Amino acid sequence: MDNQLYGLPTQQACESAPKIQEMQEIKEQNEHKECALRFRMLSVGCFFYALFYTFCLYHNKSGITYPFFIGGTLYFFCFYLKKFGATAARDRRFLMGSMILLGIINCTTDSWVLISLNRLFITVLIGVWLLESFHESFAWRLGAWGKALMHLVFGSFTQIYKPVMDAYWSNKQREKKRERSTEQEVRKERILYGILGIGISIPVLFFILLLLGSADALFNEMLCKAWDSLFSWSLPEFLTNGEWFQILWMIGWSFLLVYGLLTYIGKREYIEAAVRTKTIECDAFIAIAFLSLITVVYCLFCGIQIFGLFLGWMTLPEGYTYAGYARQGFFQLLFICLFNICLVLCCLGFFRKNKWLQAMLTLISGCTYIMVASSAYRMILYISSYQLTFLRVFVLWALLMIALILGGVILYIWNQEFGLFRYLLITVTIGYLTFAGIHPDYWIARYNITQEMQGESMDSRYLVYDLSLDAAPAVYELTKVNDSPENRRRIDYILAEYDWKVDCETENMSIRSWNASRVYAEIVKNRSR
Repeated sequence: MDNQLYGLPTQQACESAPKIQEMQEIKEQNEHKECALRFRMLSVGCFFYALFYTFCLYHNKSGITYPFFIGGTLYFFCFYLKKFGATAARDRRFLMGSMILLGIINCTTDSWVLISLNRLFITVLIGVWLLESFHESFAWRLGAWGKALMHLVFGSFTQIYKPVMDAYWSNKQREKKRERSTEQEVRKERILYGILGIGISIPVLFFILLLLGSADALFNEMLCKAWDSLFSWSLPEFLTNGEWFQILWMIGWSFLLVYGLLTYIGKREYIEAAVRTKTIECDAFIAIAFLSLITVVYCLFCGIQIFGLFLGWMTLPEGYTYAGYARQGFFQLLFICLFNICLVLCCLGFFRKNKWLQAMLTLISGCTYIMVASSAYRMILYISSYQLTFLRVFVLWALLMIALILGGVILYIWNQEFGLFRYLLITVTIGYLTFAGIHPDYWIARYNITQEMQGESMDSRYLVYDLSLDAAPAVYELTKVNDSPENRRRIDYILAEYDWKVDCETENMSIRSWNASRVYAEIVKNRSR
């Protein structure tokens, strides 16, 4: 029996082996050329973007540079998307407009919660925008979008080594070209390389001097005197206190991340393969049996909410007042509402289509609406007694979003061609832009102060220390209150503490970190005095 190689007889295998090896070498050469070409195309742009990113965001999460950072980021990606031939996006104006609005809101608020949520939202919107730019995503279902976003995030991290590898093969390509060049070309190259070497030596020398200056105080003093004598101005503080290392680190990792992101999205087959992966569909009877008891419990609970909480027809447990009964459980109900949405979507994604299952999921969605109403009613009653906080307002907003999301989920239950992801994206984005744009801290302070003026007690510590400077216009309305001398002293103490807070947060504000909310707080403070 003939020995086999690659599934072929020995004679054929020996004849085809050189061809296979040659094809493999050609494939490797093409990959190396692709790496070199990618480095020449991406390296300079990514480096300047990393500098721009660091300039805008280094120790500056909510300054005036943030909207410029968003605009620059969109321009940067648009530039490379055209180079990559990305034409799949139907209409990106909504996504781009939303990101720019979030960038503007970011530099007009002092609330760290809103600033963090803004940055998270912008990251998600950029991911969706990039996916829509490369892929025909209109027919993608919710599960496909989830897979694509996860692959985009984690896949980009797997490519952060690419700049090093691409630089290596780019250098190899240059060496091959140099071997083929004539003597005259070599002479010209040497002149250019000499100029380049001198240019490179300047930042390297600067880097070495910084290290030596930070290592020895006498040497640092000598450098500063030499600098003063040559240029009549001293080194910036961040160059002598070790902060330059953080800046270099931020430039480095932002370069690697954006290079890896562009490398990954350029390989369209990665995302397409993830989206094409089919989810295992189980028999719908499993879900029906699983949901039966849950549905019964939900219906019983919702009946108690209607007749006990809303109508007050049922007898309360011993030791409970109606107000005490109504004010408990809103956070638990909020969690159950979110759990129900996930439960319905999982059942639709992992089980075969069935009318009985659809009816049961619709019933669960209807029960969730009653739970939303119950949680909102309880929260409103709680607020009427204990006033507003950011968390309480956020819960009410979240319940409104859940109610709107449930409407789309019910449509999706009966028509799975419905674009649920796009509906969720538009609904939540518009809802969040509205929530962040109204600066909820201002309205919280205004409501609590109004309650104080009407004789209710107010948590002055929360007003001064927990709310952001967005609340300043409402807080300084306290200067107009005419009250008893005792209460006046308390108000003066609150205002004095708030003055100190405003001064602390606006003390070191520079042109780069200019924030409209903080500036306006200082203006209002000065006007009130």
